[in-house]
Amino acid sequence: MGIYNTRVCSTIKESIENNDYKVLNILDKINVKYIDLAYTIFDDKFLLANINTENDYKSLFLTKKSSPPFIAISGVKNSGKTTLITKLLKKFKEQGYKVGTIKHDGHDFQMDNLESDTDKHIKSGAFGTLIFSKSQFMYLEKSTEDSLEKYLDFFKNYDFVILEGFKYTSYPKIEIIRKDISNKPIANPNNLIFYATDIENILNDNSNVSINLNHIDSIFNQILNYLNEKRRA
Repeated sequence: MGIYNTRVCSTIKESIENNDYKVLNILDKINVKYIDLAYTIFDDKFLLANINTENDYKSLFLTKKSSPPFIAISGVKNSGKTTLITKLLKKFKEQGYKVGTIKHDGHDFQMDNLESDTDKHIKSGAFGTLIFSKSQFMYLEKSTEDSLEKYLDFFKNYDFVILEGFKYTSYPKIEIIRKDISNKPIANPNNLIFYATDIENILNDNSNVSINLNHIDSIFNQILNYLNEKRRA
């Protein structure tokens, strides 16, 4: 982060015209005073990030202080993602964790009650609508956005969020590989935490971390270990 006088614009323009896009080269040409971030209100873990790709940019949303950690439970269709998530949610609730979930619907979901008053409001032109009672509320808004990042702030006060699906993303993930449904990994291996599987040859493969799909306590504890490591990082 920097504060610059307009006098440096000519130097920046010259560097761009010479196809020199390195910020450090520009800083060498101007009078710069460096201030240690320890004497500011800024967090260097968030501000100082090397952004080269779209995924690098997206990762910023997963590391900023206002957003909780995200873990994806991935796998092919009918591999048991929802079943595993519901079992884990019960465990986390018992331990006092506040956990949210996000699921992407590639087919554009519909309201459960298509004749409800709130659904009629949306169909009649309301941009957003909210219904609430003493114990819960639901907010529905029209959106052309098809990106997870837009919705992160809904969960900023949560301990962490479980994503269902997202197998081709680079988000931290657990991939389910269940016999009779799939027999090999298919998800993006970047940021893989571990495989949850009931296939013996994968469980016995020491090249990857694998946990028996039926051992919920082991899966739960491994997720806790991962989250604790992230918090200490």
